[in-house]
Amino acid sequence: MRTALLLVLLALTALGVVLLPEPQRPATANPLTGVTAVGAGWAHTCALTEDGGIKCWGDNISGQLGDAQKCGFSSCAAPVDVIGLTTGVAAVAAGGSDACALTTTGGVKCWGRNSYGQLGDGTTMDRTTPVDVVGLTTDVAAVAVGGEHTCAVTTQAGVKCWGLNLRGELGTQTTELCGPSFPCSSVAEDVLGLASGAAAVDVSSGAVGGHTCAVTTMGGVKCWGLNVDGQLGDGQNCGTLVCNTPVDVAGLTSGRYTSQPPCRTQRRHPRQQGAGACRRHPCEQVLELDP
Repeated sequence: MRTALLLVLLALTALGVVLLPEPQRPATANPLTGVTAVGAGWAHTCALTEDGGIKCWGDNISGQLGDAQKCGFSSCAAPVDVIGLTTGVAAVAAGGSDACALTTTGGVKCWGRNSYGQLGDGTTMDRTTPVDVVGLTTDVAAVAVGGEHTCAVTTQAGVKCWGLNLRGELGTQTTELCGPSFPCSSVAEDVLGLASGAAAVDVSSGAVGGHTCAVTTMGGVKCWGLNVDGQLGDGQNCGTLVCNTPVDVAGLTSGRYTSQPPCRTQRRHPRQQGAGACRRHPCEQVLELDP
């Protein structure tokens, strides 16, 4: 039998057939447990643990893992701790090549790519560890990260945005320029018409990105930015290119909105409160749209 097998192998070799050994599978890493939320960017991911810490993995070329690139300048295939944020975090958001954390004290910290001021620290320098967003070290209820811009909702129900404004996605009157003369804002600015009355915000984070939407405390939806494909939902009444200020989404101008008691009294991590139910955001809110 062994002789026959050897003859077969010799024949295959003569015919130019090379038999490669089966590749060894890498050892399975210990699975990440105790995760309460996750956010994903273009090529990196971050998770919030039940202890209030953040771990990230994936692409790290712009420092978007927040570990000062200790695990590598290109990528990390296993989760690493974000420096300075192993506790005290209420929410995490990732998008593009950066990430942001909402702390249990209501502040926002961001890290990673900063070409267009999307970290909000007043510069356009990439950051490999978390930095404070200027003017938003307290009184923030939620944060959302897009491809090249970021927005937050304050506890006063206002919306502030920063980063690239090439398509009007900030909804502000910024005159700052970043990179190759692109409109931007490296600090948080008020969205026009939404200094109050906002309950939640989300931003586009795809390859094109370029628009933003907010839910109002009246149960309506307003959007602004790129509108080439009608993504603002206004019937393209404001134009078929961009809308620099928020417009109402047709048919979604009102609803029923309720919130928990004042946000200021809820800005503690659930483990610090000793609460049985997880409250992972400084201000929990519930929105019910009319049928």
